[in-house]
Amino acid sequence: MTCSIIFAILLALWIPMAGSYVISGSLTWERIGVVPQMLVSPQDCVQYLDVLLPSDQVSTCTRAPAKILFHVSLLVHSSFFGAGAPGGVGGEVDVSSSFKFSLGDAGATATSLKFRVVGIRDFMVGSVAHKAFQLRYDLVRLYSCSSSLPEVIASFEGVNRFSQCTTTSSQICLAPAPEAGDSLCSTAMANYSSSPFRLTTRVTFAECAGTSTGYNEYQMSPLNNHHSPVAPMLPIFTIPLVSDASRTVSLALPGFDEDGASKATNCVESCNNVDMTWDIAKVSTDGYTLSCHSDYTAGVRGQWKLSPNDVAAGGGMQLALQGPMKGQTNGSPVYPLRLKVTDRLQVYVYLELAMIVCPTISLYTFGVVNVTVDPTDQVRNLAPIFVALGPRHSPPPRLIECFVGSSCSFNVSAVAYDLSSSKVCYWDLQPGVSDSLLCDRSLQTMTGGDAVEIDTQQAALQGCKDAMQVSPGTSNCHLFVKQPTANNTALLTVSVFGSRPLAAHPVESDTGRKLAMCFQARKCPTCCYGLPHCVTIHIFGRKPRIVAPGLSPTCKLFSFFSNESFQSNVPNIDFSSDCVNLPACWKQLTRHPDNSPGRPEANGWPSQYAQGAATTNFLFTAVDDDYGDTVTMNFLEQPQYSSIFLLDPAFVSKSTSTRYLQGACYSTDLYQQNPHCSVASLFLNVTVTFGNTNGTAPMTFVQGGDRQSVLFTSDKQVCFIATDNQDLNLTIRARDPNPENVVSILSLEDPGLPDLRIDPLQCVPHINVPNNRLNNQLMDSQCSEGFRRLQWTPAEEEAGKRIRVCFVARDDSTMCSQHLNFLFSPESPLATSAGYYSLPYCIDLDVVPSSLQWLPPLAGTELGTPYFAHVGCKSSWTFTLSGGNYTSVIALSPDTQLSPQWALSALQVGVTSVSELTFGPVRGQEGSTFRVCLVGSARGYGMRGGAVRDIAGMQYSSYQCLDIKVRKCKYCTSEHETMLLQMKRFSAETNWLRLFAANAIDDNDELTTSLEDPDVLSTQGLQALLNIGPIYQLKEGESIFSVAARFQTTTKSILNLNPDFQNVDMLKEGQDVCLIPCSM
Repeated sequence: MTCSIIFAILLALWIPMAGSYVISGSLTWERIGVVPQMLVSPQDCVQYLDVLLPSDQVSTCTRAPAKILFHVSLLVHSSFFGAGAPGGVGGEVDVSSSFKFSLGDAGATATSLKFRVVGIRDFMVGSVAHKAFQLRYDLVRLYSCSSSLPEVIASFEGVNRFSQCTTTSSQICLAPAPEAGDSLCSTAMANYSSSPFRLTTRVTFAECAGTSTGYNEYQMSPLNNHHSPVAPMLPIFTIPLVSDASRTVSLALPGFDEDGASKATNCVESCNNVDMTWDIAKVSTDGYTLSCHSDYTAGVRGQWKLSPNDVAAGGGMQLALQGPMKGQTNGSPVYPLRLKVTDRLQVYVYLELAMIVCPTISLYTFGVVNVTVDPTDQVRNLAPIFVALGPRHSPPPRLIECFVGSSCSFNVSAVAYDLSSSKVCYWDLQPGVSDSLLCDRSLQTMTGGDAVEIDTQQAALQGCKDAMQVSPGTSNCHLFVKQPTANNTALLTVSVFGSRPLAAHPVESDTGRKLAMCFQARKCPTCCYGLPHCVTIHIFGRKPRIVAPGLSPTCKLFSFFSNESFQSNVPNIDFSSDCVNLPACWKQLTRHPDNSPGRPEANGWPSQYAQGAATTNFLFTAVDDDYGDTVTMNFLEQPQYSSIFLLDPAFVSKSTSTRYLQGACYSTDLYQQNPHCSVASLFLNVTVTFGNTNGTAPMTFVQGGDRQSVLFTSDKQVCFIATDNQDLNLTIRARDPNPENVVSILSLEDPGLPDLRIDPLQCVPHINVPNNRLNNQLMDSQCSEGFRRLQWTPAEEEAGKRIRVCFVARDDSTMCSQHLNFLFSPESPLATSAGYYSLPYCIDLDVVPSSLQWLPPLAGTELGTPYFAHVGCKSSWTFTLSGGNYTSVIALSPDTQLSPQWALSALQVGVTSVSELTFGPVRGQEGSTFRVCLVGSARGYGMRGGAVRDIAGMQYSSYQCLDIKVRKCKYCTSEHETMLLQMKRFSAETNWLRLFAANAIDDNDELTTSLEDPDVLSTQGLQALLNIGPIYQLKEGESIFSVAARFQTTTKSILNLNPDFQNVDMLKEGQDVCLIPCSM
């Protein structure tokens, strides 16, 4: 038993009370009866359309050009039913005594207005609780299609609206209340509140008028027929208190048109597909501004403004409501909104909504960077805000895309923030903003059993024509699953059509549909709801499938949805090696599989090397499984996507537009699906072939300076070595032995050489050449010989690659292609109406990569080799680098900075380069450490001489690093002055006795010199490394002052010998101290 049958059993018929009131409502329509019959069987027609209709309308699927399904939706207050309101969802309400539905066709009206109760809504206005019922009515109307029926105006009207609020109001009333001194606006609002509730729409029948003028300029989706525009906003919603005209609250009103792409074909992404204007008292001339609908305070009323909302953000309009809007202390005031919604074809509907002002929730601004509470806010209570959850909270998405045949789910989450003190929180870290101001760290602590809850009633009623709110939070159309969260957060997973009985996901008939789900959230059952959040959902069909050429396991072929940007998704694939069935699409190989001279093996040839005389044809075909979709195919000509632009046009022809082989892809019926459009093809024809390997061409190939002629049919493969950035010049020359013929040389292919330059053909004239076909009569030949010059400079990224370039020669003689009756053999396949062709001549260009290697002995390592240096001594290290085939270059690494005491000198430059690194520390560098790294690179040849990469694509070698420490208390002397005189320069306290004592005993350092005779200090010069004192290691609790006192020296002397002591208060236990004891 289906849900619809259960509801039918429970229904009860209720009659409304006279003088009852409507809160909000809408009237929309769509064409039906033109869905292709192969998509649904007749017995499933009603269920297929998701429409519950009376038994006399079960023929809905019968094809008719002007069959319209109307939808009337009302939100009525419980007072509509007097003392006996319907008990629940599924009941029927007959409103025939209160409303009239005019169908616009010769005065026709609906005879019965039995509405279904599809939802029940509880809401608060101030402190007063109210109940409202969501009613739905569907009616099928078959109009008589004729040339006199281009359109009709249908209307639904009935009881008056609520009365305008006054100081004595006690029930629902319309705000703002009349104010003294503002009679113009007060009168306008009084007139509006006393007028009857009325909705109208324009229904058009383009094909009935015998023309589709205007419609052909728009992309119509045949599976969705033709619709009125829709604006499925919450029928009643809540905004915070807006205290004065300097403050504004903003929200989005969803709106769209389901007719195909819903926009003109020349419309760009930023356009909107519907327009909304006000249709209520005191509207501006352009229809976008209201001036009489906020409260009247201090002689001021704020303005309500509409502006377009980008389609990428969900479409519809942006609504800015300027205060003051404070509600009233008496009664239950609601603010009315009446809108006219128009699509691009000037089809319009009217929509009425209601708005509640809640004085107990704070006004805030929701931006792309932060959430900001009104700085004058005294309420200190934020209603839940809709966000996207994650490691950081962020603004939620407003547009969701679904695809036929796949489940479609998205998350909706609302969070309660506590911004009572900070007044602001940020989505992500900003300069100068502390972590405590992040929104995900500003959550409110919920107590007393309160918890954030999300209202799904409006969302539950969208998308299925028989949709009902089965119970709060559930629907017979969509699936809403509440996920476990903390009380300050609510998270719903929404599955579009997840509860639809026939298919729990979008199906083929949903292609092109749009729907909007609006949600609101609150923190407790008696709390006010916050600002609504609406999500627009677009449903797309399946992407085309490529069916020809056939796929191989490793061949990656891609197709794209019409809403995708293919430029960012085109793969960078080596087609020639992966796609064996796609020979006409290729890119250059890193290494060609055939390295031997001569003709390449047949199975390694690209398609342009095809054997046989027949033209080689390639067919590309794509199929879309969505009935009625139109597939479009194009060759990508741009160099960054394809190599097809490199094909010689003399050899290749291709389709200039999509071909539909199953039939013509057009229809005279505006809404008729054409299956021929879903199978599309392109052709690529290689119109020149090169015959068999035993054929003999009349061409000769001229090679070398001696101008010796050889047969071009020998097809020799000539290999050249090309190095990175080296300018390469080659000459390709061909000659025809018949002097009267004109030779052409054509480039067969050029895959992937963006800077390859091939000069135009240059003719080589010959004088007095014997013509063997005219008894060797002498004649002048203007262009029987010609050459083309190829120039190429490899770039660094081409190192290690082999590039194959092929040429073919042709004369201008058609004689050999003529059929001679006395010959039984067929004409040569090389002879064509365009001339006689040679076999191809191919050149392989190898770009040699660099091969950098540090040669032994190695002074350094990548991790760093430790060395000691001494003041007064010069240290040096030698580095040798091989570049393989290139000049090697040794340089400092980018992160190495040298002081003036360092020098890097080139001793030898070439394929093997040698450099020397020297370092002579000076006084003041004692105790310092240095890290020096060298790196190698290879330099190319030619004018540019740029960098060369190795086979792995690396430009630089490994590092050679040295870690050098300048030792303290050890200094170098030379043989030009006495040792004592030199050492006094390092320390004034040095005398012969101290110097002798420091060096008379072996200190186990093989670098220092041991002295046996003190006389040498003052009489000789000696190249040696000497100590001037001992090294002492600090102990725990010692300072420079205590060490100076212990060794009878001064702090000045210690600091002079230890320049690395930058802060005497920061010395550490175990630190080395150079001393000259007893130097006070």
